[in-house]
Amino acid sequence: MSKRLQLILEGKSSLVAPGMRRSATLPKLTPQEGKPVDTYARYLLNNAKYLKYDDYLKA
Repeated sequence: MSKRLQLILEGKSSLVAPGMRRSATLPKLTPQEGKPVDTYARYLLNNAKYLKYDDYLKA
């Protein structure tokens, strides 16, 4: 399992988004290529209070 997926499942999705954005800029992606990464990172940040997978998995 990837480190980022593990963090999301632990309820730490807001910690994943900044790293995703950084990794999209490191390989010098064009803005068009980096757009899906930015979209998903924004989703994680905007919905962090609902992404409580750790609680859901415990239940």
